[in-house]
Amino acid sequence: MQRSFKGLFTSVFSLICVLYFQTDGFAAPAYDGVVKMKQPSGESFQAVMHGDEWFHWASTKDGDVLLQDQEGYWNYAELTSNDLQSTGIKYKIDEKPSEAVNEKNLMEWINEYDPQANKKQEFMNELQQEFSGSPEKNIDGSITPVTGAQKLLVLLIGFTDVDIAYNDNDWSNKFFSANQKSVKNYYNEVSNGKAQITPASEMYGTQNDGVVKVKLDYAHPDTSGKDIRTVITDALDKADPVVNFASFDTNNDQVIDSKDSFYIVTVLAGNEEASGGAAPNIWAHQWYAPNTNHDGVTVSGMYTTQGEKQFGHMATMGITAHELGHSLGLPDLYGANNHVSGLSIMANGTWNNLQGEDPGTTPTHMDAWSKAKLGFVTPTVVNATSNFTLQAIPNNYNVLKVPLKDNTYFLVENREKVGYDASLQTDSGGIAVWHIDESMNNNTSDPHPFIDIEQSVSEYQDPFYYTNNNHAASFGPNTNPNSNTYPGENSGVTITTTSTSNSAMNVNVAVTAGGASLIPQTNWTLKYVDSDELYNEAPKAFDGNNNTFWHTKWSPVAPMPHEIQIDLGATYSISKFSYLPRQDGQVNGTIKNYEFYVSSDGVNWGTAVATGTFANDTTLKEVSFAAKTGRYMKLRALSEINNNPWTSAAELNVFGQ
Repeated sequence: MQRSFKGLFTSVFSLICVLYFQTDGFAAPAYDGVVKMKQPSGESFQAVMHGDEWFHWASTKDGDVLLQDQEGYWNYAELTSNDLQSTGIKYKIDEKPSEAVNEKNLMEWINEYDPQANKKQEFMNELQQEFSGSPEKNIDGSITPVTGAQKLLVLLIGFTDVDIAYNDNDWSNKFFSANQKSVKNYYNEVSNGKAQITPASEMYGTQNDGVVKVKLDYAHPDTSGKDIRTVITDALDKADPVVNFASFDTNNDQVIDSKDSFYIVTVLAGNEEASGGAAPNIWAHQWYAPNTNHDGVTVSGMYTTQGEKQFGHMATMGITAHELGHSLGLPDLYGANNHVSGLSIMANGTWNNLQGEDPGTTPTHMDAWSKAKLGFVTPTVVNATSNFTLQAIPNNYNVLKVPLKDNTYFLVENREKVGYDASLQTDSGGIAVWHIDESMNNNTSDPHPFIDIEQSVSEYQDPFYYTNNNHAASFGPNTNPNSNTYPGENSGVTITTTSTSNSAMNVNVAVTAGGASLIPQTNWTLKYVDSDELYNEAPKAFDGNNNTFWHTKWSPVAPMPHEIQIDLGATYSISKFSYLPRQDGQVNGTIKNYEFYVSSDGVNWGTAVATGTFANDTTLKEVSFAAKTGRYMKLRALSEINNNPWTSAAELNVFGQ
């Protein structure tokens, strides 16, 4: 059947707005492990790939920066005024030139000039000039919820110099198998069954397995210089006789696109460049070819593509699932200014694997923001202090959304090392806290990240919150990191878990309107204590020194409960207190169960404003509650972590207005 171009492109507005962020990229991240590479003349070496389709390079352990030419040779790179270019001097073959840039200087240049964003914008500007006459409106829109069957037409594309190496059944299983790791299984798990990846109907080979193999009458675009968009439209031409495109027009608008839950996926013979594969190769990406006409309907040019081989074997499904995420509307979340790393398939989680597997065999789940945007979960909005149970997939997965006054928000989820998340490169599962600012453009030049994981410790190996092994279990205004807004204001939000890493974890979200400030200890005085030890007197619980502490008498032992009452010196609206256990390496007296009271006169205490159980560790404990006006505070220790009869406290603080 003949095809004609209609509108060529969907308009620049479509290109810019098709995803949620203006300058976001659509490419797979480079595999960030060490790769064995080889020059065409035989010299081998090890290097790490960096970047994406828009801007990428390789670096050696010595810090040399390399670029690959069309003949497949890796050359030393140099920096010009506005670009990274090849010197034409071959690595491991020729003498290193004086103008060769090292990785340290390159990173400084990247941080200053943001070449990825600039190259994306340059390409969009070219498209604006090329297709400025197109009146077409946006066909594929921004992120919308994804439910039900999502039909994939998989085109395996061979060339005169390199052909598809693996059979149709192998590729059909990679996408659609229910009995092995596949794109279908992945999306079924991460969507909690809401999205089903299904094969598009076709009449090629094994009919209706979603796979059509075509061979074009020219060389691979890496060697022939063919525009990849031409490759896509030519492949659709070749597939036309065995595909009834009109049958996919489910909304009867004469256009086949994502509104019909239809997606074009292509696999090019040759290697995947993101994994360091030799020429001929292509860097996996999602983009737009010109719209075409087949069977009387317009077929959207939106496509994904990838190389057939990675590291000498059939490509794993991580990149495929990542690029499909772009077709569904998600942006890339990797890059210098995003702190996501391997915690999402839309970042470096694309390449995750279990021990003994090839990279990308078991990609991690999407992050909570991506799942929420695709409608896989509807977050519960938290505007007041409350307790929740957070379930991890595959149970009744749920997410909390905590709005902040600077129009950003926290998303809170339970991530456990099960299913595809078994490949998380973390010490444990637990509570993940994401800070989201959708006003950012996702560029390295942004003042702070669009999406940031508020890791419980400074290492990505242990970013989650839980109570095992003295681990951080609370995230609030005075923790590190803290829950302050990006302008630095106290958010009044404290998120605490009392659970070990588990498929169901208890979480308290304390929200104080307007944010509470630390009440200075300067004017505090001791009102009453039931017991204290010589040299560990009660006032040492509020002397501003973490190295001193209050301890009840060793002997004779006073029975539980123990209590301390403090006059704050003035009346406040109190909404939070903190308790720091002794910091001398001992745990005797560390409080387990507690009650906290606020009083206006120090006589009538009423009911406790907060009760609970502290985690069994020596970290700072913060407890928020509904604000109560008063001048006096009382902490009652009901039990000790080892069931001893003592109580101790290094520092007590209260917060209010």
